[in-house]
Amino acid sequence: LAQGAAAPAGVALLTLGPAAIIVGTFYMRYRFSATKRQLAFTFFEAIFWMAPLIVVVAVVDPLNAALTTRTLRVDCHWPADDGGQSFALYSSFIAQCSQWAAHQEAPTPLLSDPAGECWTLTRATGVTRITVEENGSISPAIFRGLLSQSWKDHGGLQCDAISNPLEDLPAGGRVFPVAMKSGPHEVEISSRADLATAYDQLCALASGGQCLRWSVASASPVTVSYELRPTTVLNAFMTAYFRAGLLEELLKYAAVRRILYKDRVVDCGGLIVYGLAAGAGFASAENIEYTFNGSVKTAITRMLLSIPLHCCTGLIIGIHLGYRKFLGHGFPWFWSLLVPVLVHGTYDFALMLPGSLGITKSARGILALGVLVSGALYCRLAWVHLGDVCVVDVRAMMREGRVSVPRTLCAEADRCAPIFERRDPLAVPVPAPSNIPQQPTLRSSPSSRLGDIARMLSEEIVPSGPPCQTAPFVCPGCAAEVRAQILYPSYCPHCGAQIAALVQRPAPHHGDAMA
Repeated sequence: LAQGAAAPAGVALLTLGPAAIIVGTFYMRYRFSATKRQLAFTFFEAIFWMAPLIVVVAVVDPLNAALTTRTLRVDCHWPADDGGQSFALYSSFIAQCSQWAAHQEAPTPLLSDPAGECWTLTRATGVTRITVEENGSISPAIFRGLLSQSWKDHGGLQCDAISNPLEDLPAGGRVFPVAMKSGPHEVEISSRADLATAYDQLCALASGGQCLRWSVASASPVTVSYELRPTTVLNAFMTAYFRAGLLEELLKYAAVRRILYKDRVVDCGGLIVYGLAAGAGFASAENIEYTFNGSVKTAITRMLLSIPLHCCTGLIIGIHLGYRKFLGHGFPWFWSLLVPVLVHGTYDFALMLPGSLGITKSARGILALGVLVSGALYCRLAWVHLGDVCVVDVRAMMREGRVSVPRTLCAEADRCAPIFERRDPLAVPVPAPSNIPQQPTLRSSPSSRLGDIARMLSEEIVPSGPPCQTAPFVCPGCAAEVRAQILYPSYCPHCGAQIAALVQRPAPHHGDAMA
């Protein structure tokens, strides 16, 4: 995936392939209820909402780390001739490679041919990109590569003391070398420049003079000290349920909630597809980042688990909003988010549990898979009540000018305002047939100003039954009890029999349809 022309194809396969299969399958199932154009707009709108999310995360992540993690100091100790001096040499070497890459200056004495020698070390350690930050920190991948290479060179000991803390580092976590010690001699490290010269200084102190390049000056034991901030249970909980669960599900909710009361969302099948599109949009963008910054193994794992998870939570959001618009259930906004956040947060929490708890990676993976399966089962059970809602041919309604054509967020006059709309603007007082029970759908709001304020506050917490675009009806074709559309002609979801609109409403003018 990382070489030549195969890279773009590989990235597209890993990031867009699973999402396209999932969304495409549901679109074919509900193709009369959704349009490709609105599907694409919702897909990219979820990606658009990632921009403010990135800003929030940039503030939340450091705060979360500062409050829920602690700095841990680990000493990696090698007895004489057990690879410690080689490890210290490689540590300084990568810092010099990073300095050379930044300034194109070859420091001495370790580098005589910086380009060739840095490439040799890169290939030997298996790290595709060697980067040491100005503060001297290195990535876990580089640290593991150095350990592996020093072990290959000398058959020495691994640093078992740092294994679990290294596994428990959060995404983007770094390892900070703070000191190198050989015998009675110690060199402190606080920057990349310190790390680049640490081996040379230590070697010169231990040998009483200048070290020869790639030589081991003495057989003294070596200790390299590191500081890092591994994940704790509290940190994993906050990251999983708030940083990942709540914030990420909120942007999917915003992308779908904006079009909930648009007239072009004519039945619950459309909300299913658009909820999936929002989840797939976010998952695809996130997976691109992981594919480029991680390994192929990580990308494949996310393709099989993470993308279905995001699609599942997007589907749950679409189902909950369908309950609101087509069944008249008064879900508060936080209830529409509660189940997706719980599913997403519990999935991430299972994977983020610290290794210090003794839970193996395999066990955590099985727990996460169980959460994903539970989320899928919830979707299936929640969908049962929406399965009786009659289907509307949205394209036919567009051709007749009865509903608006899809538009992007920026092209619509109301922009983000529909996200906060609590009642369906199409549910206006109209006469209902005598054989149809009066629905709370077709009522207007009281006009008292103080009453409106009180109701607005109470509705945000525990909303009453919102306007509903369907009513109970007995299908003339199969005699099944269904939820027939009040405003549009529809089709029985069981036998396909056509059912006329329960309330005859004149088609809007072109300008109204585009609102």
